[in-house]
Amino acid sequence: MTNLTSLNAEYRKIISFNFCHNFKFLFKFFTIAYERFKGIICILNSTDYRLTKLQMARFNKNMINRSVQSRNINLVDENEKLKLFAIFYDKLRMTKKMAESVGEQICGCKGIRFCRLCENTDRVKNLKRERCLDCKKYRIFIYCRKCDSLGHSLTSEMHSVEQLIELYNNFHDLVQGNFDCFACETVKVVENFLTEDEEASLLKSISQNAWQVSQSGRRKQDYGPKVNFKKRKIKYHTPNQRDTLPGYFAFLFERMKRLEFLQDFAAVQVTNLEYCSERGSWIEFHTDDQWAWGERIVTCSLCSDSVMSFLQEENNSLIHVPLLKRSLICISGHMRHQLKHAILPGHIVGTRIAITVREKSDRLQL
Repeated sequence: MTNLTSLNAEYRKIISFNFCHNFKFLFKFFTIAYERFKGIICILNSTDYRLTKLQMARFNKNMINRSVQSRNINLVDENEKLKLFAIFYDKLRMTKKMAESVGEQICGCKGIRFCRLCENTDRVKNLKRERCLDCKKYRIFIYCRKCDSLGHSLTSEMHSVEQLIELYNNFHDLVQGNFDCFACETVKVVENFLTEDEEASLLKSISQNAWQVSQSGRRKQDYGPKVNFKKRKIKYHTPNQRDTLPGYFAFLFERMKRLEFLQDFAAVQVTNLEYCSERGSWIEFHTDDQWAWGERIVTCSLCSDSVMSFLQEENNSLIHVPLLKRSLICISGHMRHQLKHAILPGHIVGTRIAITVREKSDRLQL
């Protein structure tokens, strides 16, 4: 038998008013409770630990049948009703706990996006698109850490993060005059932009805030204005975000302003993205919106090494830019507006946290 004291105080008060003796109130209560937790239930729709509408319907039907049989809801065994309620409440409490503790196992993909958690579903199998990048179609280049503005050609194959970093470190000394190059003047990479202690401090601050499930196996935290790119409208998550971003970003912004190419950078929006190789996290080739965001897009990489890839479709060129942990990359100009960039699934090892900082465009009125 379930003890009333084990239930949440919020519900204990309701129980104390003998709500079980009023079937209409009981039905309304469960309807409200279900709506209250509907968001959590929907988020957990991809797991085996979910409370479905079918289960709710069965519960309500069961209670109705019992009331009809007894001709009086008051005659239904109160302990049994309380037990059913406790099971329902515990189920909701468990789903909420799971949403907070195992968010990395939840899939938020829809449309053409997918991750390792949903790649075998009918939706993804029926996608009429190439799910893997065919490197043989492209001329492959790697950003040179010593030339700073050039990418040197590689063989047309998919290189791992380890291979690309090894080439990134040593390829310049191996390059001969017969190698093709790709101009990357508008990409700036700053290695060791953060110290290990600063990285740890940022990670601690980030971990204290809730993650929101995103697509393609990612999780995110958004700060600043929320932009509806189709309608070209903006809104704020909370009123106090109009002028401020979380305090733990302050030293990061100050550090950025020490760089010559970011001295006048004014951050208005920040997105923390979590990539995890176990979830098959990635982000497809895209161009950041030009109506809302300004000339420069800045990203700091934490936790692990990765690779950002740029695609120029006009001449089938693919440029890999290795991103060591604690490094900063700034893209602008031609590489920002004319090329698409991505983090490919095979270029995430373990967990990577990306802090992407944006400035507003001249067209965006805040």
